[in-house]
Amino acid sequence: MASMRHRVRADGKASWQVLYRYGDKQRSETFWTEREARDFRSWCDDLGVEQALEILAAREGKSGSAPLLPEWCERYIEQLTGVSEGTRARYRAHVANDLGMLAKLPVDAISHESIAHWVNAQAATGLSGKTIANRHGFLSGALRQAVRQKIIDSNPCEGTRLPKTERREMTFLTPVEMAQLLEYVRPDAQGLVLTLAATGLRWGEATALQVRDVDLEYRTVTVSRAWKWTGRNTEMKLGAPKTKKSLRTISIPPQVAAILHDASAGKSPTDLLFTNPKGDPWREPAFHSAVWGPAVARANGQQPRRHNRRPAPVRMKKDGTPARVRTSTAKIARPGDLLGKRPRIHDLRHTCASWMVREGTPLMVVQYHLGHESITTTIDRYSHLEPAQMRAAAGALEAALNITLPQIEP
Repeated sequence: MASMRHRVRADGKASWQVLYRYGDKQRSETFWTEREARDFRSWCDDLGVEQALEILAAREGKSGSAPLLPEWCERYIEQLTGVSEGTRARYRAHVANDLGMLAKLPVDAISHESIAHWVNAQAATGLSGKTIANRHGFLSGALRQAVRQKIIDSNPCEGTRLPKTERREMTFLTPVEMAQLLEYVRPDAQGLVLTLAATGLRWGEATALQVRDVDLEYRTVTVSRAWKWTGRNTEMKLGAPKTKKSLRTISIPPQVAAILHDASAGKSPTDLLFTNPKGDPWREPAFHSAVWGPAVARANGQQPRRHNRRPAPVRMKKDGTPARVRTSTAKIARPGDLLGKRPRIHDLRHTCASWMVREGTPLMVVQYHLGHESITTTIDRYSHLEPAQMRAAAGALEAALNITLPQIEP
């Protein structure tokens, strides 16, 4: 543990000395401000003397007035424009929980090496590459702003090679498998599940649909809003969809139009089309535990998990004896009828894309339908589902080789 002491010279000038042990020797560093001394003592205690000395050397000749990284990140978050409160809350969570050893450092003491240590420490805990990239992207933005304001000369995040992890494979359901799974979905939720699969809407888009968004005459749905996280516990509010390209009007098949017609019955234009049994908006965690998870479990021949439900009170007959408890009659798949897949709710969106692509829908149309910001996303995810296009490419090569191969000497 490093210690600090205050000293006053004969000329009246104050200094602060930090005493620490390095190897088998007692050493000290002198500072002219208390803050610098406290920072150095903190680095010695939290990061180790060797790294503390490296930081001190990196800051040599600088004023020492740069803010600590968490303080600067908070300033950066406050300066951001065009972001939702949910995004600000997520960034503040990064600052509070994810900076690790960097949280002890002033902005001008952060180096490429310290960023690399931070990234590697996260990878060692098993975090996914995407999670690390999200945290690194936020930090890079904050330090880029520090460069603009001339607090640091360059952004130490630039050039960092981030770890990659395999993305969980998308699960595509065939129409037959979709019908099979639907048998195990609660009747009051089947309309929402079918709409997700047949439109490819994101969860937050589908559950935000209002009566006025549906044109039954022309069989279209307009996506103009989505549920957004506010950052306060699980509170959600309606806001703009994910990106500009998410604002779209898509055509729907007659079967979905019929579902939305029934869902609109007796409702005003601004009422939600899909709600839970209490009439409130569906939230994905609740939908997963009450509807989706049990349906997938039963479709695979398993009893769904019970999520710490309170036992139902024992009903008593008039004579004081317990009434017979009626057992659940929920259907469970038999061995020959197992679905054999465990799709996520989001896989219904992938399923919709797969149905369109395999029927020859151009990828640019799929991009618009799904609301992807870039065609690159659509190509990366779904181009492998185009067997006709693959065969056409092979046919083109065959035609070229029919001309080329005869010219080769045996």
